[in-house]
Amino acid sequence: MSCIETPPSEDNQKYDWTFAIRSRVLGCAPPSRTNFAEFRNLDPDLSNAQSKIGIYQEHCGMENLFLSWTGPEYMYFMLKHNGASLPEEAFGVLRLFPLGDWHTHDEYLYFSSKVDNDMKDFVLEFDKMRKSVRRDCAEDLSDIECNALWEEYYESICHKYECGQMLSW
Repeated sequence: MSCIETPPSEDNQKYDWTFAIRSRVLGCAPPSRTNFAEFRNLDPDLSNAQSKIGIYQEHCGMENLFLSWTGPEYMYFMLKHNGASLPEEAFGVLRLFPLGDWHTHDEYLYFSSKVDNDMKDFVLEFDKMRKSVRRDCAEDLSDIECNALWEEYYESICHKYECGQMLSW
């Protein structure tokens, strides 16, 4: 079975602006290693981005941060809104795996709560597994493969966690 395009290797840290899945914390200074740092002066939130904690308080918890709008962030809020019965760890992994600055590069640790610190290993392990699966794939799934994957695997999971019905988007 095939799947999505292989991302650049860890050794070749190219940034693909066409496929933005990385999250960033909004309302505070970005990490110094952020891509395209030369464009920070164009940030309309620049007044809040001068200090490392910006509009937040230390150890406020990752759930209280505003993250950039990515597909996983949208899915997190959509599933919460629809009352999906996923465990909190699953919601945390969904929302935080794109925030590699936090789980892989130890940025934003001053926002983490004890719950976040306990969840960080789950998030990091999921992100490693996701990257490994992506590296093993060569191309996109066909419509037939997508439908088969849905029917044989994902449909029952959606029903189990109460998100198999018509969802409010």
